[in-house]
Amino acid sequence: MVWLLAAGGVQAQNQNRADLAARVSADAERQVQRYARQRGWVNFDYQVEAWVPGAADQHPGCQGELVVAPAQASGRIWGRVPYRIGCSEPEWELRARAEVSLKVPVVTARRTVRRGESLNRDTMRLAVRDLADIYGDFVTDIRMLRGLRTRRAIRGGQVITLDLAEAPLLVERGDQVLIRVEADGVAASMTGEALQSGSKGEGIRVRNHSSGKVITAWVVERGIVETRF
Repeated sequence: MVWLLAAGGVQAQNQNRADLAARVSADAERQVQRYARQRGWVNFDYQVEAWVPGAADQHPGCQGELVVAPAQASGRIWGRVPYRIGCSEPEWELRARAEVSLKVPVVTARRTVRRGESLNRDTMRLAVRDLADIYGDFVTDIRMLRGLRTRRAIRGGQVITLDLAEAPLLVERGDQVLIRVEADGVAASMTGEALQSGSKGEGIRVRNHSSGKVITAWVVERGIVETRF
């Protein structure tokens, strides 16, 4: 079992269920503290409760390397975290788990926010939440979402995850826009009407006022699009 050779093994002549549970709890706490340090969190709180099967008391004392580690190296370190406990001599393995409650301030909706509404200090605030109850990429810094708009309506108090936000519209359907064209070193511009809404970098359909033709142009600034050849 290759994972038994990983760093973190300790020597122990005897162990029982309570001792192994304590080791699971200690490792889960280290995982939380390391994760928080990596993200620069200062205001966070956590609780850990470990579970080890009763069969642990039936195993002989570990005379070799005893390893306690998460079963999934890249898994979440909060919520229900599966653990592996293994001994190299005599060889045995157990499955355990840690129930980790990790609470941090995350961005939530200050009030009900309509679809397409701008995210700003009037619509967002930080509130402490248990990460185990959040599905999606939570945000701990309001500045990351400021100026974006909502993809759909968000109820007051709801956590605003990254998938609920998108870039603001710089052009809306029906807007009069400036169409910039550059070809063979020659630049020109003309007016048109946006037939679709779009954010920066998005291609939308635009009607050229001069020719009446409908072309595809890319949004570059508010009210300005450009063609690409």
